[in-house]
Amino acid sequence: MKSDRKYAVVFGASQRLGRAIALYLAQNSYHVAIHYKDDAAGAHKTLRMLQEYDDGSFIFHGDITRVDRIDEMLEKVLSVFDRIDVVVNCISVFNTAMIDEVDEMRFDADQAVHQRGPFFLTRALFSLAKQNNSQVALVHLTDAHTIHPKASRPSYYTAKSALEAQIRTLAVSVAPFVRINGVAPGLVIPNSEQEALYFSKREQQIPLYSLPSPSDVAHAVLFLAENKSITGQTIIVDGGEWLL
Repeated sequence: MKSDRKYAVVFGASQRLGRAIALYLAQNSYHVAIHYKDDAAGAHKTLRMLQEYDDGSFIFHGDITRVDRIDEMLEKVLSVFDRIDVVVNCISVFNTAMIDEVDEMRFDADQAVHQRGPFFLTRALFSLAKQNNSQVALVHLTDAHTIHPKASRPSYYTAKSALEAQIRTLAVSVAPFVRINGVAPGLVIPNSEQEALYFSKREQQIPLYSLPSPSDVAHAVLFLAENKSITGQTIIVDGGEWLL
């Protein structure tokens, strides 16, 4: 597919922030490849939403924790797209488990999703961009609460913190072919009515008295995707909560 638009891949685009970012990119002149692992129905819903702005988007399936399948997923994208300009990794598993509830299997699963998979995705993009003498912008979604982690999710926060360190480390290793950055959202989309009540209360306590919207997060992603002088950084989008 050849087009005047740019080409973006959004991993984990079947719902929530991944869907919002995919939609925002489509609204800003990107063809978007929509990735999903399990939620096919959600991915198709994302595609229908994008088609109002972009008739070149499509869906593909895969598991980022299967390192041997990462190249295969990128090849699938390049069988449709002329190139890849931007990759956004929104894949996340947000489990609640106190430290005495975290067994080896849960710990390894968190690391696979938030650390190992992203590492080998970065390596694959580096190889691809180097081969084509091009540049790819990679943006990972991390989590603003790694600064002040809760006791209820030690395995998750450990993995997300490692991803933020990976962004800084790999930015040196993959330059200039891959620019790698992160966006760390705060409280954006509640999972339940109880969580929505907590969000509302918390909103009155943070410096800006306003929680970020999905479009605020998506705007930060687009900024990092298109600013060619920024790499190795993570932008916090949380209304200033991290300052408390």
